[in-house]
Amino acid sequence: MKATPSSAPACSRSIQSDTRPAAAQQTAAVEETRIAFGKFVNLMRRRRGFSMERLAEVAELDASELLVIEDDVHYVPEPRTVFKLAQTFADA
Repeated sequence: MKATPSSAPACSRSIQSDTRPAAAQQTAAVEETRIAFGKFVNLMRRRRGFSMERLAEVAELDASELLVIEDDVHYVPEPRTVFKLAQTFADA
């Protein structure tokens, strides 16, 4: 049996519709991670009794970067920044 021309587009449409939700889910997961990281930094900072300025001083970071981490879900901190925060929270 030969495949009809009308069956090919239907197949490619189903593949496209299957990949879009996965990509959307991945994007949502990345955004949730960023939100979670910002909230985590805020929570850990408050639990340790640090102001933003004090945390920045202890972690040797810029206070404006901490503000962005806590407030902007689109900001991606440098690995060095994440490491310094982890080190500071572990030592505090």
